[in-house]
Amino acid sequence: MPAASKKTVKKTVKILVTVGASVLLGVLAVLFSNMGVISHASARTYVDEVSFLKTTVADSANRYTLVFNDAGNSRGRYISRLLLEIFPEAEKPSDLVFTVRMAGEKPGYDYDRTADLSVAHLSDKNPIYVTNEVLDLNMENVISVTVEGQNGSRFTLGNVTIDNSFRWNWYVFCFGLCLGLAVCLVIVPCIAALFGLVRGSRNPDGNRTAKRMAAAYLLLSLTFGTLLVFALPENKVGYDEETHLQAVLQMASFPGEMHVSDGVIHQVTVTEFNNPDAQPKGPEEQREHAANLAADADYKMGDRSHHFYVMANRMPAYLPMAAVMKICKGLSLSWPNILRAVRLANLYVFIALMTFALAILPRGQVLLFVIGLLPQNLFLGATVSYDPFITGCLSVGLAFLFRILEDTGEGKELSVKSAAGMLVFLLLGCLVKAVYAPLVLAAFLVPKTAFRDKRSRTLYLAAAAAVFLLTVVLLIVPTLVAPSASGDVRGGETVSEASQLSVILGAPFAYAGLLLSQMAACFRQYFCGPDCSTLLGHIITPFSEFKGYWVPYFLMMLLPAAFGWIRYAAEKKAGSPHFLNVPRKLWLLFLCFGAAALVWTAMYVAFTPAGWPLILGVQGRYFIPLMFPAYFAFGSDGPADCADAGPRIARAEQIWYDITIMTMAVLTALSLWTCVLSRYCV
Repeated sequence: MPAASKKTVKKTVKILVTVGASVLLGVLAVLFSNMGVISHASARTYVDEVSFLKTTVADSANRYTLVFNDAGNSRGRYISRLLLEIFPEAEKPSDLVFTVRMAGEKPGYDYDRTADLSVAHLSDKNPIYVTNEVLDLNMENVISVTVEGQNGSRFTLGNVTIDNSFRWNWYVFCFGLCLGLAVCLVIVPCIAALFGLVRGSRNPDGNRTAKRMAAAYLLLSLTFGTLLVFALPENKVGYDEETHLQAVLQMASFPGEMHVSDGVIHQVTVTEFNNPDAQPKGPEEQREHAANLAADADYKMGDRSHHFYVMANRMPAYLPMAAVMKICKGLSLSWPNILRAVRLANLYVFIALMTFALAILPRGQVLLFVIGLLPQNLFLGATVSYDPFITGCLSVGLAFLFRILEDTGEGKELSVKSAAGMLVFLLLGCLVKAVYAPLVLAAFLVPKTAFRDKRSRTLYLAAAAAVFLLTVVLLIVPTLVAPSASGDVRGGETVSEASQLSVILGAPFAYAGLLLSQMAACFRQYFCGPDCSTLLGHIITPFSEFKGYWVPYFLMMLLPAAFGWIRYAAEKKAGSPHFLNVPRKLWLLFLCFGAAALVWTAMYVAFTPAGWPLILGVQGRYFIPLMFPAYFAFGSDGPADCADAGPRIARAEQIWYDITIMTMAVLTALSLWTCVLSRYCV
């Protein structure tokens, strides 16, 4: 057989094995999610009639008690899922509490010794578009379930159904499929590479490693990110998602007028209908929510005419989402499908930008790889937001800068394409939020030796200065010259930009002390902790997050600093100094500090009541675009081509690359399952 044919056969077999193993893992995941039903085969029935139940209304507290006699069985019965029809008396989410009593003592539940019963307390809010409450119990010996309204919620209980049937869950299957692809295409090759390095690989190819990291990021972010979009409820779950939807909807309505119904208005305004605690849970609730919302959300001929203001500087970030929404409206897709398509557009733009940055970055792929796969970053990409666009554009711009510094350090002249790409992407990232404008000044790190003559250097410096001044003059100066008499309405009625600027200018040293004290107090949580890594909008909050989950992400961003400084010392000793020497590192850190100070100041002016001794409204996601340059300057800049650093350093760095890829694949899967799938899709 010819060599070409053997290669084709080998590739075909590899593809078939990968697909087969991934599909098998998906099927096994579905079987595992049905273990309770499978192990209770005798109780695997779907009951439509509830003649064996005793449904009673206890008192005026709107409390229903479901008593399970099960043909006189005093030990109760196994219940996989309990389906209840809930009809709220008021048009708002029903706040419900369920008390489940089981015969005998069960680990993990309260135990009533006098009655020999275990007691479980569950709570949920039924969204306005969902009538059927699906209660996943998977409990044995259930004696009774009490349903009670909380916080004034009154409702009528309709049909009650027990479902112990085997259920095929596409979310679980796709999760197993994505995990299988990650294992076959990412984890197994990394394990093979690790064993190859341990056996004594003397010449690891750094460029090949960089390409592998970009490919691994593309695979993991595409598979898990796409699943995340489809797993999230078609509801407000992201940071300020309704505000961003307003802008996208307004742009997608061009050139005509907007005529929408209440269903669309509920999606793009902050109301009880989008209560973050009232998201549909489980496939049945998600399907019912989508069907009812689609019927109620008319985005073409509705009787509500609105016009939302869109800031011109934010249009580049919204443009891909608006274009996709425009196409979907032309195809007459339902509103839930439009929302998912818009979220997918945002995700794929973010993935494309981060993959491109990884591909051109000469060093620091480990750092950017970890930042790009942070749960909060993927979540922002999977919702309607301009934050991923900012992070992606600034990452590409800085990657161009570091590539220029690497090339010019090797004696090459400055490439016009690289310089133009750097300035364009830095401009795009800073236009959306001018607080990141100090990062444009990093362009002045390009040395004189990179230019052919004085004229070309003058043109470059003029272009860089123009980009910086454009962001400052167009976006920051107007606030200083003509501040608004009001501010962000979410900060309260007393918020005033003009009054707050007067406070700052009247006591600049007092404000500087306030600024520095708050920046120091919140540094860990905003640059290292959960606020910038694992919090997911209205799904995972500081009160509901998996405690300590942010630690491995922080370690994977911090530990490469050891390799960076070792490599820096090795290059200095060998007479080929690192392109980012200590003065340049300090300059980059200073720019990050300046951008962070502008973030705090912007929230003090626009969100905090005048004269308050605290700065309100600052969130960890605002500092994600600064994490890459800050950690890179600190030393987390392991090189792509590390063979020249000596065999020990080269092998150590290659091992760290592979361990990072494997760890991030596992953590991404764990994050998706723990924070989204297990809460809303199972």
